[in-house]
Amino acid sequence: MIGVSRGACGQWEREITAPSTEHLARLAVLLEVNFEWLTTGRGDMDYTTGIREASLPYRPSGEFLSEEQQGLLEAYSHLTAKQRSSLLDFLKTLR
Repeated sequence: MIGVSRGACGQWEREITAPSTEHLARLAVLLEVNFEWLTTGRGDMDYTTGIREASLPYRPSGEFLSEEQQGLLEAYSHLTAKQRSSLLDFLKTLR
């Protein structure tokens, strides 16, 4: 989902290599966790700062998301927490 191979993830897990800042930022957005917590363990884990994906110094690119997926994420980023929860509940019923 972030555009890296399984082998690269395995190297991160075994501490052979470290993920780039861009990959960590993508993970933080996808997992909806605070970037500082993900990278240092400090601060709150919850992604509650109100910072939207659009304000970050990068945008998900077509290399790992389709145009349709990018549109969905853009629309999702503008929803309130309650709206997000309701949408996710609805989508689960479609499985």
